[in-house]
Amino acid sequence: MDKEVETFYNKIADSYSDHDDRVCDKIIEHFMLKNIPKKKLNILDAGAGIGRFSKPLLKLGHKVVLSDISLKMLNKAKNNLKEYSNAEFIKNSVVDMSQFKDNSFDVVIMMNAILDYC
Repeated sequence: MDKEVETFYNKIADSYSDHDDRVCDKIIEHFMLKNIPKKKLNILDAGAGIGRFSKPLLKLGHKVVLSDISLKMLNKAKNNLKEYSNAEFIKNSVVDMSQFKDNSFDVVIMMNAILDYC
């Protein structure tokens, strides 16, 4: 299943920015920012895609690790977020997060149906 998901997102990565202005994402972002603690956090954005939900967190000064199965999506995220030194990019699947030590993050976000792929 991982290979199918990776292939799918690699294929649509170039046009994925078309989703940037979705109302549903703006609503999710509003509630995410309203409920995330104000202190500086270590955050994992699992299935980060092009970094849509990481960007507002990075703007607030949080350290964000963006993880995605698609290298093309991650490369788009790197390009979209190149001005943020508090961003780290890791290619992996949310099905196996064993490379991260327990308690590595204060918050983990998984937006837009990432759990459906698990």
